[in-house]
Amino acid sequence: MTYEEQASKDLLALARDEDWNVKMRAFFDLGSTFSDADQKWKEAHELAEVWSYHVRENTAQALGLVFRHLTDKEQAWKDLFALAKDEDGLLQRIAAFALGSSFPYLTDKEQATKDLLTLAKTKISMF
Repeated sequence: MTYEEQASKDLLALARDEDWNVKMRAFFDLGSTFSDADQKWKEAHELAEVWSYHVRENTAQALGLVFRHLTDKEQAWKDLFALAKDEDGLLQRIAAFALGSSFPYLTDKEQATKDLLTLAKTKISMF
C-alpha cells in the first residue's frame, strides 16, 4: 500500500468519527490532500452514510472545484443537483453556485439548463 493509499484510508476512518469536528476536518483534508479528482469524488460517496450538513456543504464546494477534472461529469452534476435541493439553505446556495460554475464543462447543456430553471423556482431556506 502506498503512502497516499494509507493516508486516504486513515482519513476515511477519521471521517467516520462521531465528533463532527473530526469528521469535517478529515473530509476537508481528504479533499485537499490528493490530486486525483475522481478518487476524491469516490471517497466522498463512501462518506455518504456519515454526512452531516457540514460535510455535505464541503462536498458541494469540493465538487464545484474539481468538477472540470472529473471523468463522469453527468453523475457529478446529478449529485450537485440533489445537494442543491437539500433543506439546508447554505447547502442549497453552495451547490447552486457549484452547478453554475460547472455548467461549461457539461455535454448535455439542454438538461442542465432545465435543472437550473427548476432550481430557480425552488424556495431557498434562510436557515
